[in-house]
Amino acid sequence: MSQPPSEIDLYFAPTGNGYRAAIALEACQIPHRRIVVNIEGGQHRTPEFLALNPLGAIPVIVDRNGHGGQPLVLSQSGAILLHAAERSGRFIPADPQARLRVLQWFMAAISDAAVGNTLTRYIKLNAPDKSEANDAYFLERLRTLFAAFDRQIGGNEFIAGELSIADLALYPVINMRLDLVESAKLGSLAAWFERLSLYEPIARAYGRT
Repeated sequence: MSQPPSEIDLYFAPTGNGYRAAIALEACQIPHRRIVVNIEGGQHRTPEFLALNPLGAIPVIVDRNGHGGQPLVLSQSGAILLHAAERSGRFIPADPQARLRVLQWFMAAISDAAVGNTLTRYIKLNAPDKSEANDAYFLERLRTLFAAFDRQIGGNEFIAGELSIADLALYPVINMRLDLVESAKLGSLAAWFERLSLYEPIARAYGRT
């Protein structure tokens, strides 16, 4: 059986941001082609890649059927996830109140949890001045954020009542920091992670199927 033609090129590397974009396209059922960017080899700093994203970061998509049928080049994993959801009409409610609730937790996942996770890794591994106190401080901030998501999920299946961009945005962060979820005994967040890990589009994005 032939595959549908690719509508989007996804410039990808196996990072949290890269997987977030891959999840977006898989979950929204948008045919795409994954182009792996060799970050360690500096491929994201070549003139060809910088022409797509002057910030020199993955992910980037080239959507040949963007708004109004016009080609679209888009970077930032959160923007790509939002674009995919709006393009497909999935994972973001039409009702204004529900939409804002989803966007609230989507932003928390993108701007707080994802950035917080990056800071913990950067401070520990790359900061010029190493400090155990700084490591502990940023780690505790991330643990506090995870606890807030744990309380928000509670006994529900998803963060904002139904599967949404908020869940898809948060998953790569939790996937990288399951150690914190387990050490803090965040049962609701752990159960949420297990449910989403069985979700076929996420499994495909990570190459588990």
